[in-house]
Amino acid sequence: MPAAGPQAHARSREKVPQQGQPSRCPCIRKADLMTLFVAIHRHAPERCPARAPAMGQALLSHLSPATTGQYGVVVHAEAVANDKHTLYLIAEAGDEEQLRRYLAPFAQAGSVEVLPASPCEAVIDRGGCTPIPA
Repeated sequence: MPAAGPQAHARSREKVPQQGQPSRCPCIRKADLMTLFVAIHRHAPERCPARAPAMGQALLSHLSPATTGQYGVVVHAEAVANDKHTLYLIAEAGDEEQLRRYLAPFAQAGSVEVLPASPCEAVIDRGGCTPIPA
């Protein structure tokens, strides 16, 4: 899998969202509000999708901007930890449920965890990792 490739982009530094607050992703043409998440998918070695060529291609297709766009999701970065059978995604979606719909194929092969997230700058601006209550 490519590291950040075409999914990566420079995030605007003008207004950084707090955790759980929507942000405007500059790569989205729509005016949809997006929330930042880290998603973690784990699977057993014997269920590794990359072992089967057809599954591997399906995975790459699912990670493509064309497919993520169909779900209203933007994947900023993805990486698989070597020898850990764990995929990490940094993504934006309208809400957690929208991201989970996109991640449904991953859940068929193993577990999926979705964590609300914030850019480092927002964490520094608010003085720590704990979000400020709305």
